[in-house]
Amino acid sequence: MAPPKLVRHDLPPLTLRAAIRPSSADPDKRTVEIVWTTGARVLRGYWDRYYEELSLDPKHVRMGRLNNGAPFLDAHNGYQLDAVIGVVERAAVDGKQGAATIRFAKAEDDPRADQIFRKVRDGIIQNISVGYRIHKLEQVEGGDEEIPVYRAIDWEPFEISVVPMGADDGAGFRAEGRAGERYAPNPCDFVTREESTMDDDKDDLRERGRVAKIDDVLRLAKIDDPAFRDELVDSKVSLAEARKRIIDRLATDDDKIKTQNHVRVGDDRADIGRRVGIRDALLHRANPTAFPLTDAGRQFRGLPLLEMGRACVEAVGVTTRGMSKREAAAVAIGLDGRTSGFDLHSRAGYHSTSDFPLILADVAGKTLRKAYDESPSTFRAFGQRTTLPDFKDVKRTQLGEAPSLKLVIEGAEYTRGTIGEGRESYHLMTYGRVIGFSRQGIINDDMDAFSRIPRDFGRSARLLESDLVYSHFLSNPVMADTKALFHVDHNNTGSGLIGTVALGAARAAMRQQKGLDGEQLINVVPRFLLVPAALETTAEQALTVIQARSIDEANPFGGKLELLVEPRLDGESTAEWYVVASPANIDTLEYAYLEGEEAPYLETRVGFDVDGLEIKCRHDFGTKAIDWRGFFQSDGVVV
Repeated sequence: MAPPKLVRHDLPPLTLRAAIRPSSADPDKRTVEIVWTTGARVLRGYWDRYYEELSLDPKHVRMGRLNNGAPFLDAHNGYQLDAVIGVVERAAVDGKQGAATIRFAKAEDDPRADQIFRKVRDGIIQNISVGYRIHKLEQVEGGDEEIPVYRAIDWEPFEISVVPMGADDGAGFRAEGRAGERYAPNPCDFVTREESTMDDDKDDLRERGRVAKIDDVLRLAKIDDPAFRDELVDSKVSLAEARKRIIDRLATDDDKIKTQNHVRVGDDRADIGRRVGIRDALLHRANPTAFPLTDAGRQFRGLPLLEMGRACVEAVGVTTRGMSKREAAAVAIGLDGRTSGFDLHSRAGYHSTSDFPLILADVAGKTLRKAYDESPSTFRAFGQRTTLPDFKDVKRTQLGEAPSLKLVIEGAEYTRGTIGEGRESYHLMTYGRVIGFSRQGIINDDMDAFSRIPRDFGRSARLLESDLVYSHFLSNPVMADTKALFHVDHNNTGSGLIGTVALGAARAAMRQQKGLDGEQLINVVPRFLLVPAALETTAEQALTVIQARSIDEANPFGGKLELLVEPRLDGESTAEWYVVASPANIDTLEYAYLEGEEAPYLETRVGFDVDGLEIKCRHDFGTKAIDWRGFFQSDGVVV
């Protein structure tokens, strides 16, 4: 017989069912007795499928941590202090079983622990699970012919938990998404037996099975790279390691496959498809006209919000079986520590491996942008859009026209000219608001509220822009030359009702505007007629194209100006009206966004003030009238 062969694999922490004895509950001491292991055989499958047995020889069990104030936890939650509901007072292994005495926290110190203790005493809660690590496994002779049997001859229990449902025999902590030493994998030595030629045949069979499984995963991942396949096979890596390398390869190759927010390293296409599908289904529910149902979203169509959340949570290995709706909603949006550990795209707040908050944020962002883009605003027709890199004052220089050319007599010198300039300055300001979407909304499937919040934020941002632009415009701001935007010295004011005469005077004044040097006529062309709502009908009549029977009846402005109706003007005056040039012809009014955020920006986090998802809308915006020559104001008074 060949000597044993030692192979080392990374093994995650494991769990086993434990039996509680409700009759042993002592109300005075607040203790209860449990049997936390009998060493029964369990089917495992982390690096390959095998049966695990726990040796109950006291020499093989590291009892130090369990007998040194090991925590008694609520559902293996080792990250929150209030999840520690008791302590392991003493524990022992006698060769036949492992037993322990658990002491619950006092009722006055921890009402929740007291509630759980009373349910244990009454036999309502009977499920206990023990967490442990294995450091060395030895193959057992005469084991199963198809699946080998390994006995743990060096292992260490480190915590005991009360759980809603008994852990499956094959369950274990998932290393993915966990942070810190407690849930990280640890090296474990597998001592295998090298027997006879028959054993060599078994090894050959296992190797063929490993290669076949690698080929299956490569085919599912649609990776056709013989060199990469040979590397996986020849390096003799475990199937788990091969899967990891394949997923890493996908993450490297598929930088093109991204959602709007991010794709995590290690995501596979099934994960991406699930996220995109749930997102598309939610967008379709929010606005079927704007977001037609995609093939990806069809499989999630009609699912309540809570069920979509469950799908996201269970995709990262957290079971929601036995959870109430309240608990499932809390886990889905990250209020429960069991899914903590991965940074959301949100810049502030909570962390969660569950994709559900990320998907909700994505849907909220798209819904907001759609509403923002579709909301009307009149100033964009005559304003000049730009972006600014920061919040510092920006100087807008108006370059004057090139100096007029002068006659040069033969032999004479050329005279020098200058270009006049004016300087207007302004800066960005930040505006925002926070609103919450509660877990009750998820439980109640309140999709209307969830879609309405970002939609209203989008409309609110567009309304804010109009408020800021027209507040500035109607304030008749002082320009860089110390005169108001509309000023007699700027030759851009007049009187008269909307009609041929008054419009003709306004057009003539704009045509006669001069450059900053005060010499050249720059011939500003009117493009828009801007009126308050009270003058809309009058303006429509003044711009109507009519079939004239004589020259006197002709309307020279019919179809010449584009009508803009702005109700914000009514608050200042129902008589005043304006003629404005195109920003392509001359600088008029500039409005700016922060570079890279040219629309309202949403940030989300699991709330501290709100028991659910907080949604913050931030909008950076600034505006300033740049050149008075592109505007003309009439007071609307009959001359």
